[in-house]
Amino acid sequence: MMLRVGWMLGLLAVFAMSGPVAHAQLGGSLSEFGFLRLDTSARSAALGSSLTAAPTTDATAFYYNPALGSPSTSSQLMASYTSFIADSQVGTVAYSHHIDDLASLSAGVRYVDWGSFDGRDAQGIPTGDFAARDVALTVGLAAPLSERLRYGMNVHLVYSAIESARATATAVDAGLQAHWPEQQWSVAASVHHVGRTLSDYGTASTSLPVDWRIGVAKELTYLPLQVSITGYDLHNFGTALEDEPPLGQALAHVTLGLELALGEVLDVRGGYNHRRSRELVLNDRLDWAGFGGGFGIDLGPLRADYAFTSWSSFGGLHQISLQLGP
Repeated sequence: MMLRVGWMLGLLAVFAMSGPVAHAQLGGSLSEFGFLRLDTSARSAALGSSLTAAPTTDATAFYYNPALGSPSTSSQLMASYTSFIADSQVGTVAYSHHIDDLASLSAGVRYVDWGSFDGRDAQGIPTGDFAARDVALTVGLAAPLSERLRYGMNVHLVYSAIESARATATAVDAGLQAHWPEQQWSVAASVHHVGRTLSDYGTASTSLPVDWRIGVAKELTYLPLQVSITGYDLHNFGTALEDEPPLGQALAHVTLGLELALGEVLDVRGGYNHRRSRELVLNDRLDWAGFGGGFGIDLGPLRADYAFTSWSSFGGLHQISLQLGP
């Protein structure tokens, strides 16, 4: 067991030392592979991206934490679509398969089509329209370390294009999850997008949105409600909302999700991201920025999930996921 953990941490260290890393920021930017931080499923979006520790049957579970791949995600195929800001489109397709007594393998493709832009030269003369697109291929593996403890690792190949400029990168994630089914609670830790840039946008430096996370999830004893809390961007703790008091700065690294099961078919969800709320609110009026919600309908082999996330005056994001399984 110690050899496997040491191998995983050693590989992370090699990637960390061999290439540039970036401060993780909400949404990132076109030039920093920020799309890697977008939610890969409607369930995650509705719960405020708080699924680092929570057990799940989602085929995209390995994106939240590589250790979450398990027999419960086996033979699941998911497709997710988001109508993003300013007509941008985001999509994910993922599949997970469990190999008996060995490991869970997962694979997925994420893409973003940022739409068409008006090109102009340094003098402001139109040069024609151009497009911007991002794609990431990911393969993940998860396996048990003991009866209650799992570990996992993802490998990403990332490609980004803006007009004629191109950027590529490789990155890894690693995670651990401990689960106590009798008490219905879990704790987990993970690190995401540690890697190196293979090629940049010309002379511009392109970096990856590294993210250190810890999480806890608990299902209440007398109520079918699961509470999920995730601390994220922890390696940059205190730098997100510098004008906030200490409590606000701490909350800028926390997301909260609540999921209520209404029978065996319907789940109702809600989530909150304080940093997103403070960064998107444009005035002092009542604003739902940072809040999200949605539901899931389980019809046996088919599950459908929907999420709405408020982005204040910028509007809201609608995300739909469909999953097929045995």
